[in-house]
Amino acid sequence: MLRLKVAGISSLTDARYCAGMGVEFLSVYFDENGNGSMRSEALAGIRPWIEGVEWIGEYAGNDSDKLRELATEYELETWILRDDIETTSGIRAIKSVSEIPVSDTGSFGFHLDNADFLRKGNPGTPQPMAQNQLIFLSEQVSPEEAVELNRQFPGLIFSLRSSGEDRPGWMDLSDLQDYFEALEELLAG
Repeated sequence: MLRLKVAGISSLTDARYCAGMGVEFLSVYFDENGNGSMRSEALAGIRPWIEGVEWIGEYAGNDSDKLRELATEYELETWILRDDIETTSGIRAIKSVSEIPVSDTGSFGFHLDNADFLRKGNPGTPQPMAQNQLIFLSEQVSPEEAVELNRQFPGLIFSLRSSGEDRPGWMDLSDLQDYFEALEELLAG
């Protein structure tokens, strides 16, 4: 089975759908100002309804104080961060990188911004995978490419993006549904 992360979770609707489809990681996105895809009160209300997933924050900024504030307010331990941001204890950092470093034992994992690194033929098992660090592919790839990359790099985590709610309780999940259905067909065949 492929490991998946869906970014930009904004409601109970998309969180429940993704969890039901076997998604392992759900993330809440925050811009450089700390504005998120969901309010902290909403996330606190949703988390008890969703089992079997790990929640992650994704912070695009470089303000360490803002990161600590968000981590406390949202009660999230694992964060996808820019490579240059300073982290503190209590935060598991997944660094956004364009190429996987040869060795970096201080990171919980990597968010690979450059899928071309993996597409250049088989460079062998990336060192962090051998060290049991998580490696997320940040760009969405086709279901066919995800299956092929998963054959070469078992354990790689593929990223998808959720859409926002059109109105409370209603959102268009058809893109996610199409992706999950295509993956299911490819993996069954």
